[in-house]
Amino acid sequence: MKLLGIDWGKSKIGIALSDKEWSIVTPHNVIDYDKNSFKKIKSIIDNYNIEHAVIGLPLSIYENKIKREWEGFRFFEKLKSKIDIGISWCNEKYSSNRAFERLSDMHMKYSEKRKKIDKTAACIILERFIDKKKNKKNVIIAISGNIGTGKTFVAKKLKKITNAKIIDMDKISKKLTEKNNRGYEKIVAHFGNEILDDNNCINRKKLGKIVFNDKNKLKKLNKILHPLIIDKTCNKINSYNNSVIIIEVPLLVENKLYYLYDYSLLTKASKDVIISRVRNRDQVKSDYVKKIMKKQDNSKTKEFLFDYIISTDNGWSPIKDKINHIGNHVINFKKNLNRR
Repeated sequence: MKLLGIDWGKSKIGIALSDKEWSIVTPHNVIDYDKNSFKKIKSIIDNYNIEHAVIGLPLSIYENKIKREWEGFRFFEKLKSKIDIGISWCNEKYSSNRAFERLSDMHMKYSEKRKKIDKTAACIILERFIDKKKNKKNVIIAISGNIGTGKTFVAKKLKKITNAKIIDMDKISKKLTEKNNRGYEKIVAHFGNEILDDNNCINRKKLGKIVFNDKNKLKKLNKILHPLIIDKTCNKINSYNNSVIIIEVPLLVENKLYYLYDYSLLTKASKDVIISRVRNRDQVKSDYVKKIMKKQDNSKTKEFLFDYIISTDNGWSPIKDKINHIGNHVINFKKNLNRR
C-alpha cells in the first residue's frame, strides 16, 4: 500500500511518497496552493497508485485551540471531493523545524533549503504516521449520521466482522454529564438547577428541550462538552494496541472531527423512518424528533466527505454485502500493518 504525505500550507503544499512496504519515504515535489492544486494531487495519486493519504495536523487541534474555521479543514474537504481514497492525519509539530535541520545537515544553501523544506516536512509527517501505525497497529473507522440512522446497528455488525473495539462518543457525553463528573459541574453552573431531577442528576430531556429551542444555548452546551468528549475519546484511542477501532461520532462533519480516523462511514435514513425509530426508542413525540433533526445537517452535499455511505431504511439484508466489504477492507489494512 503506497502512501501520500501532505504538508499543507496557505501558499505551498509539500508532497512525499512511500513505497508499498513503507520502508522508504521520499520527497516528491512542492506545488502552489491554488485552484489547480487538487487536480495535481489527484494526478499524483493516479500515476503512483496511491491507496491512502496522510495530512499534517497541528498538535494544537487536540488542545482545542484551532477552530472549525481553520483553513486546513477546508483544504481537506476540497481534496476529499476530488479523490476516493482514505485520508488520515498525523501530528506535524516541529515538522518544518525538523525539515530545516535535516536539510542543514546536507550543507545546502539557505535558498535551496527554502525550495525543499515543504516536501521534506511532508516526508517527516509521513514517517511519523508510519512509525505510529507500526507501533500501535490500530485502524480507526468513524461511523457518523443523524439521529435514528442506525449508527449503533452498523457499528455492531462491523464489530462482528472485524472484532473491533467500539468507542461511542454519545455514551462518553452521557458519562461526562453524570453527577460529579466534569461535564456535569460545568453544565449545571451554566444552565442552573432547573435541568436537574429529584436526585440532582441532569434530566437530559429537560436539557434537550432547552437547547433544541435555542441555537445559542445549544452552541454553549457544545462548547462545554466538545473539548471534554474529544479528550476522553483520544485517550481511549491511545489506550488500544493492535486493534480495529470503531468510533460512533454523532456530529463528525459539524465539529470537523476528520482527524480522528483512517476511514469514515455515513449512515442515513429517510425522514419517516428516523421519526418512527426515535419515537419508539426514546418514547418521545414526533415534534421533538423533528426539532432535533432540524438542528442536524441533512445536506447531501456532505456525503462526499465519507469513504462509505449506507442507507439503513430497509434493515440488514440490503446492506449485508456492503458492510462485509467494508469490514474486509479494514481487515486488509490491519493485516498490512501486522506485516510491518
